[in-house]
Amino acid sequence: LKSQYTTFMRASDYPRKATPLIGIPLGAISGMAGCAVAVPFQMAWRRLQVQGAGGRPLLYTGVFHCIQQVATKEGARGVYAGMQANLIKVAPTGALSFLAVETIKCVITRCGIDRT
Repeated sequence: LKSQYTTFMRASDYPRKATPLIGIPLGAISGMAGCAVAVPFQMAWRRLQVQGAGGRPLLYTGVFHCIQQVATKEGARGVYAGMQANLIKVAPTGALSFLAVETIKCVITRCGIDRT
């Protein structure tokens, strides 16, 4: 994403300078993308943990079977249940993490300051 940002709508010979602040939106986007991939597996993990407990029936044979059954019976809403809460948590965390990494990289490399 960062390399795409520096050359978007510009000639590749003249990329724009990426400041540490670019870490904020890129970190939020990365966190949300990771959340979209992880949430179905978290849902399956939770359901697999509680099946059979307290006399509940065994419904699933594994993670992918669980995701398939939930998608068939409940649709995308069931597969992505709880994603809103995760996004509220993950987006700011990713943004701050990326900002911190970009700031530290900038301090270490002196942000391209001429060292002459």
